[in-house]
Amino acid sequence: QQAGRHADSLYQTVGQTGHEQTEAVARYAKAMVDAYLGRVDDARAGAEEGVASAEALNDTIFRTQNLAVLGFLELSLGDAAAADRHLRPLWPLLASMGYGEPSVYPVLPNAIEALIGIGELEEAVTLLDQLEERGRALDSAWALSQAARCRGLLAAARGDPEAAVAEFERALAENERMPGPFERGRTLLAQGATLRRLKRRRDARESLEQARAIFEEMGARLWTEKARAELARIGGRAPSAGAL
Repeated sequence: QQAGRHADSLYQTVGQTGHEQTEAVARYAKAMVDAYLGRVDDARAGAEEGVASAEALNDTIFRTQNLAVLGFLELSLGDAAAADRHLRPLWPLLASMGYGEPSVYPVLPNAIEALIGIGELEEAVTLLDQLEERGRALDSAWALSQAARCRGLLAAARGDPEAAVAEFERALAENERMPGPFERGRTLLAQGATLRRLKRRRDARESLEQARAIFEEMGARLWTEKARAELARIGGRAPSAGAL
């Protein structure tokens, strides 16, 4: 919510000054907040306008940023194919420009997840290896936690849920070294879904309830809905406190 207030302030200021170079920046900031908050139409329209503004000025960085928002939005909506169309070209472009710190423009984890979602596992491994290598070289908790979650998603896609759960635990351990609960919520959501498939219902419910609570507190509506949908698939009732 605080980020939203800052983004609105920036957007209004840019509108008053008419400074074209910062228009794509302001649209990106506002669209990113809208995407996290689940304001789908606003996020999509803002990011698309941001892409157009950046392209008109030959601004590669904020064209990339706005495309990253569109990719994240589609991933949030469960459309891996649409997310992949936006995200796949971005990391090679950034790498060619000399960016080696993956959290500066954080497109890699979402690009990897989209590739896993459409079944292009070998391509996902190529990007995942790069993310993991950078995370180790820089001792980046962000990159290592993201890489471990993606390793878990990859293991689940390959039919090895036990290995997936181990990777999710590794990701959660790395999450302890970094601020920001949203990525922890994503890992808990993935872990809970995998535990449900393993018939470990109590553990699955615990992970998913934690994920839901994180997303609800942040106001991340689309991700709250994902957690609720996974909880609904468990069936039965949550255990009551102290009652048989």
